[in-house]
Amino acid sequence: MYGECLDVLRAFPDCSIDSVVTDVPYGLGDDPTPEELVAYILGADLKTGEFMNKDWEIPSVPTWKEVFRVLKPGAFVFTFAGCRTQDIIALGLRAAGFESRDCIDVEMGPPILRWIRAQGMPKSVDVGKEFRKAGEESLATLFCGHGTALKTYWEPILIFRKPILEKTLLAQVKATGTGILNIDASRVKHSSPEDFAKHKAGVDAIKKRGGKMEGSWKNSSDLSGANDVSLEGRYPSNVLFVHSDLCRKKGTTTSPMQPINRFDDGAKPFGGGAGHSYTTHEREDEVITIWDCHPSCPVYHLGKQHKDAPKFFYGFDPEANFFYVPKPSKKDKSEGLPEDEQNLHVSVKSVKLMQYLVKMATPKGGVVLDLYCGSGSTCVAAANEGFDFIGIEREEPSVITARARVAKALEERASRTPSQDLLDSLELE
Repeated sequence: MYGECLDVLRAFPDCSIDSVVTDVPYGLGDDPTPEELVAYILGADLKTGEFMNKDWEIPSVPTWKEVFRVLKPGAFVFTFAGCRTQDIIALGLRAAGFESRDCIDVEMGPPILRWIRAQGMPKSVDVGKEFRKAGEESLATLFCGHGTALKTYWEPILIFRKPILEKTLLAQVKATGTGILNIDASRVKHSSPEDFAKHKAGVDAIKKRGGKMEGSWKNSSDLSGANDVSLEGRYPSNVLFVHSDLCRKKGTTTSPMQPINRFDDGAKPFGGGAGHSYTTHEREDEVITIWDCHPSCPVYHLGKQHKDAPKFFYGFDPEANFFYVPKPSKKDKSEGLPEDEQNLHVSVKSVKLMQYLVKMATPKGGVVLDLYCGSGSTCVAAANEGFDFIGIEREEPSVITARARVAKALEERASRTPSQDLLDSLELE
């Protein structure tokens, strides 16, 4: 939808949206004063000045309050944030009434996912060069090689949740389907049948032993009811890895996928599946990308430093076992656009990354909202995953780009399964 997100949101009915997955403005200009922060909490806009030839702002508390109003109780907000301003963005969400959550839906650790990549642009001032420009040659020599900031190799993804309205979480899930994350859609694949067997043997031994897990402060209660090991993979973590732009794809291979046993009466996320009937589902072979990694690549170094480390991070390739996606290529950015046009948005996120977040945050059949739609990556991701969606964007060129990209995604989705035409969700008004 074309317009200012706050104005557009005011027309939405209460409790009508199932999740928010968005990439908000980071506010990367000047650091706000304490007085400006107080005014921001009380509802004022927070503009941080010019950065990279553009004025920046941070979503206002009234904007987050409108998001709070339109979300169903228990619904999640996943939003990217800048390393330097994530605290302010989180403050705005808290001021609007949201509660901070860990990405695995327990109150432990920082309420963020970390998207770690191998390249970033330094937002730093070369002090030596600045002195040289000012004619201070001796100071230029003295401070040569000094700057004001580090290169950004990671971006936080804040995870907040609208408080549940029902008396219990289970009652909320029953009423609206919200309040929980889709863990099975985000699990870490086992690297091999042997890896699965070893993992299962370890957990079975813990369950059989019960009691306190030796040497661990985290598990002091009875462990006999611990979760069964899933053929879907290990439990997802709050760290995502991305290949360096300097890595190169060498080709592909295939790997047989293990069949999955699904309970006929629904998933058992907290164990308790003994005695329930299930159906075995066969799966097609997985296509695996083979990479020639650059020495700077975190994907390469994770496996190099410890052979077991990759087992605990989400990935598409079984031998890698952690979630990694390259920065979006020109093809990824411009899919659906005419050949002579390019996606010129300054902060395009990978569709594959957004698909991972959308399916984790959104209940089956839910509606995804991106209040800063940009060129439409979240909407394309939602379309690819079979969700309905709404995108809001105030810059007309970005809306036109998003409509073209979404049209292509919906066309491909329609060729796979019958779907509702959702192009009006990005319609220029």
